Amino acid sequence: MAGLRAAGYSVAFEPAADGGVFTAQRGPLLYEVELRVAREMRRAELSAALADSLLRARAAAGAERRPLAVVGARRLSPGLAAELRAYGNRFLGGDAFGLVDAAGRLELHGPGLEETSSPEVAPEPKLRATPQLFSDRGQWLLKVLLAPAVSPRFLEAPREPVASASGLARAAQVSVPCAARWVAQLKVEGHLQLSYRRSAEAPIAPRAALDTGPTLQLVARAKLLERFRAAAQRPVREIGTRWIVPAANPRRQLLAALAAYHRHFERFRAEPDAPFLVEGAEPDRAPRACLGLFSASAELGFSTASAAPAHLYLEEVTEPTLSRLGLEAAPAGAVPQVRVRVPACPEALFRAAVTRAGVKVADALQCWLDVAGHPSGGDELAAALWRDAVGAACGGEGA
Repeated sequence: MAGLRAAGYSVAFEPAADGGVFTAQRGPLLYEVELRVAREMRRAELSAALADSLLRARAAAGAERRPLAVVGARRLSPGLAAELRAYGNRFLGGDAFGLVDAAGRLELHGPGLEETSSPEVAPEPKLRATPQLFSDRGQWLLKVLLAPAVSPRFLEAPREPVASASGLARAAQVSVPCAARWVAQLKVEGHLQLSYRRSAEAPIAPRAALDTGPTLQLVARAKLLERFRAAAQRPVREIGTRWIVPAANPRRQLLAALAAYHRHFERFRAEPDAPFLVEGAEPDRAPRACLGLFSASAELGFSTASAAPAHLYLEEVTEPTLSRLGLEAAPAGAVPQVRVRVPACPEALFRAAVTRAGVKVADALQCWLDVAGHPSGGDELAAALWRDAVGAACGGEGA
């Protein structure tokens, strides 16, 4: 964390299967830091995340380190931050704790930590920010509009023509305001227009008599996808894992483990009382999983380098989730057998994933975004994905 370094702390990240863990040291002060990010900005969830963070930090700290529990969120209002501060002071037994958010808030409370804090953040803007074309929901909406031009073998998404933002919202199962803002931005940036389809029975009759209705049509698609690929080049949390009980064929082992995981996932959704990863877990919070990068491309029918690493996308990495898949965190310095990624845009990834023999596989467009530039033959694979799957959505335009 920049604030700790600025205060003279040396910070070392330690990959862990169950959260963001790192150490911070300045002189005799040595902290074991556990960062938990809350999905919702509700006091109850944030308080629970802070308490859970402290329990994990205490367990990892041992006798030589002090625990430091940090909870993060998209934006903490002054009132909510004050409530969490009071909660920490009252219930965390004097242990160090902190609050961070994406708006720039950093406040840490504990011995030698107060000078690192920057609790003052920019005021909340009065006007709603322009939606990003390539946010999580934006990427999913883009895949929905591209889907009619991509084979269902390569992309899972609704394929009916849509004539308006509300129609897109229904097809993609997002809110109408979300779709409307995204459509408006796409139009302003010159990538969307209404297209009229003509009846095949009378192609030379007046348009008014022949239009079968307008549809939203993407234009300048190759340029749009290049922008998409540039926007997708963001840091991704990746954790090295190994098999608890290795098998002779790692590829088959990964497919079998993921198929079993999905069967259990579906049973859990159908029978909420069935035991899953942890007792009392909610069905809609069960972590989603799918193959990614080279592993996904191979299942989609694209040849990959024999030395290409195996990749698995997992919505949330915890020790019980990895254990159910037959995996565990690889020790420091060991070569990972399966690289587990936490997706930056889970809705766009998991909603568009296709199913192959009971296994969820990242769609071809996602694979094209992810493999480009990878040292294990990523550029060659990306070119093949474009030629045989993704490029069809651009009507032969190059990329």
